[in-house]
Amino acid sequence: MWQKPVNAIACVWVFFISVILMFPTVIPITASNMNYAIAVAGAIASFALTWWYLGARKTYSGPRTRHILLSAEGGEKPQIQNR
Repeated sequence: MWQKPVNAIACVWVFFISVILMFPTVIPITASNMNYAIAVAGAIASFALTWWYLGARKTYSGPRTRHILLSAEGGEKPQIQNR
């Protein structure tokens, strides 16, 4: 019952705090007092998107949970498949 409201609140909070933590701490902004969180976040996002685009999008298939869901409905013990 509370899953969707809690999920929505958590997502809004993470977005809000991520934006707030990237604001500068003082004005005027100089190279010595700049908050470099935005630069680090941008570098990480660029690296992750480049890595995914160059290789992972062709090989990543996502989590395999269908067999777990089907076995939970039937009451059977799920069988974990090794790759």
